[in-house]
Amino acid sequence: MHAISKTIRAGLTAIVSHFDRVKKSDNDQQGTPFLVHLFGSDASCLTRLVGLLAQFDTDAPYMLERIACCNCGVSLLFRSGLMKELASAASKYSNDVHGPNAGSFDAIDREGYGSSSFQAPLFLAGHLSLLNAILSANDNELSS
Repeated sequence: MHAISKTIRAGLTAIVSHFDRVKKSDNDQQGTPFLVHLFGSDASCLTRLVGLLAQFDTDAPYMLERIACCNCGVSLLFRSGLMKELASAASKYSNDVHGPNAGSFDAIDREGYGSSSFQAPLFLAGHLSLLNAILSANDNELSS
């Protein structure tokens, strides 16, 4: 099942990228962005996809990054609760590491006096890449 969902996400990511390139190459930039047509005005599908961030899904950030790079992508992601889900993931991870259930993510001890390091969680690279894409996106939502 996991392989099927990864394949579907990769296909949808390719479709989003393709139509974004087509739309950008058109001289007619007016009209409704294709992401609105794809995800609908309520964006419930996009909200479910954004919700995967708080579940530490390592594949979802790549697709969300592609959406963020599209026309009006950041606006749709913000309306779908992206920042809330990123904060939720950070809070959940912090509670796992430092909260009552501490120790579920262990430190790696190094040989030497009092030296230890922590491995970054697998989801962190995707979340940081997504934030970089949002900050570099050319979307009016960021300026307000």
